[in-house]
Amino acid sequence: MPNLKVTTLTKRFGSRLVIDKLSFDASDSVVAIAGRNGSGKTTLMRCLAGLIRPSAGSIEWAFDGSLADREMVRRQVGLAGPWLQLYREMSCNENLAFLAKLHRLADASSRIAETLEWVGLTHQANSRYGSLSSGQQQRLKIASAIIHRPAALLLDEPGSNLDEIGTQMVADIISRWRKPGCLAIIASNDSRELDLCDRVINVSSF
Repeated sequence: MPNLKVTTLTKRFGSRLVIDKLSFDASDSVVAIAGRNGSGKTTLMRCLAGLIRPSAGSIEWAFDGSLADREMVRRQVGLAGPWLQLYREMSCNENLAFLAKLHRLADASSRIAETLEWVGLTHQANSRYGSLSSGQQQRLKIASAIIHRPAALLLDEPGSNLDEIGTQMVADIISRWRKPGCLAIIASNDSRELDLCDRVINVSSF
C-alpha cells in the first residue's frame, strides 16, 4: 500500500518561486492536483517522481510500511506527462519492451499486449512512435507509465491531445487504480478528470 507525505515542499528555479511550503498526505485513493497554469502542477509531479529535487521541505514515499529509497520509487511509481518523450524510431511494442526490460518483467510479451489493449493501441503495436498522431503518442506515454503496474500512478494532464474516446480511456485507466493498495495522482484543470478524483488539492492556494 502506498503512502505519500509531502511536508512544506518548496521549489525555486533561480529567483522564481514555483511551489511554496506545500504539505499534504495521500494513500490509496485518487487525488487531483489542480491550479492555474504556471502554478507548479508539473513541477510538483516531477518532484513526486524523483526527477527533480525540492529546494526545501521533504517528500516521503512508503510502500507497505517501508520507507522508500529512490530505487523503490522507480519500481513502484509510474509517471506520464505530455512533456515526456519516448523513442521516436522505435515502435510501440519496442518502446514498451525496453521499459519492461528495465523493470525486469517476467511476463513482458503478455503485459505489453494487455497494456496496448488498455490504451487502445493494439492495431498500432508495430507503428513507430514518431509516426503516431499526437493523441496516439499520449496514449503510449500513459502505457509507458503503467507497463509495470505501479502501486502509485502520476498522470500529468492525461487528457492532453485526446478525443472523447481517449478521455474515456483515461477514466478507465484511473478506475483500475481506484482500489485498495493503489494511489493515483492526477494533475489537471479538466473538470471531467477532477470529477474522477476523491479529493482535490489546489496548488494555486499555497
